[in-house]
Amino acid sequence: MNYIEREIVGLEPDVVLVGAAASRKEIHDYSGRLMRALHFPALVLPTHWDNLRLRLRHLSSLRLMRCIFLEEIKAASPKTRVITHKIF
Repeated sequence: MNYIEREIVGLEPDVVLVGAAASRKEIHDYSGRLMRALHFPALVLPTHWDNLRLRLRHLSSLRLMRCIFLEEIKAASPKTRVITHKIF
């Protein structure tokens, strides 16, 4: 759910799986730094964006977390496409 920037220097993937759990908010500019470090990949597939501690009755919270992540990626890399699965 994190990355070491020096370990990804020079990578330019077209597709990247991004850890998107709420804990990313504890890391300064997580999404923006990652998009820049990877030279703005064409496609992001978020993983671990859900909160396994929330029960299904909290679907609105899960949807909100997904929306916030999408906004972060779009702000950092406007041309990047993000694909998420539908939440039930």
